[in-house]
Amino acid sequence: YLSFNMGYPNSYDRSYGRTGSNLMVHGACSSAGCYSMTDEQVLEIYAFAREAFRGGQPYFTVAAYPFKMTPENMAKHRKNEHFKFWQMLKIGYDQFELTKRPPVVEVCEKRYVFNQQVEDANAKFSASASCPAMSTPSSLAMAYQAYEKKWDQAFTTAVARVDREEANRLEAE
Repeated sequence: YLSFNMGYPNSYDRSYGRTGSNLMVHGACSSAGCYSMTDEQVLEIYAFAREAFRGGQPYFTVAAYPFKMTPENMAKHRKNEHFKFWQMLKIGYDQFELTKRPPVVEVCEKRYVFNQQVEDANAKFSASASCPAMSTPSSLAMAYQAYEKKWDQAFTTAVARVDREEANRLEAE
């Protein structure tokens, strides 16, 4: 029905030697590797994209996360082999939650970095190279620090609850 390419592999994936193409977002509610949704949902994304292009944007950004990165969901999935990767993504997710603006995403040292300002105007981000001297804007850094403190407390509580539920389930078996 409608589809668009996600641009795989991006610079992060290429830094790990990943190859491929045609990772799409599309309708039809079925897929073998793409981001599939209903035709109605992809039509809504197309409408947003159309308005963005009409408004002068040359592109739009799509952020794909494995799930809502709430303390509860992260606690449930903390033993997953991909958890460290998800913790890296969570920084961008959290910054979006704070600002309601898509984060500026860069890649250096084979990792994602979000909303970083380089200290040297001529410095460039390179996926496989060392990160340039950089910093988070001070207002975002302060807000994120407060957000993360509350989030960490909620995560600790969620981990305890998930562990209790798991122990109760095992005991019932």
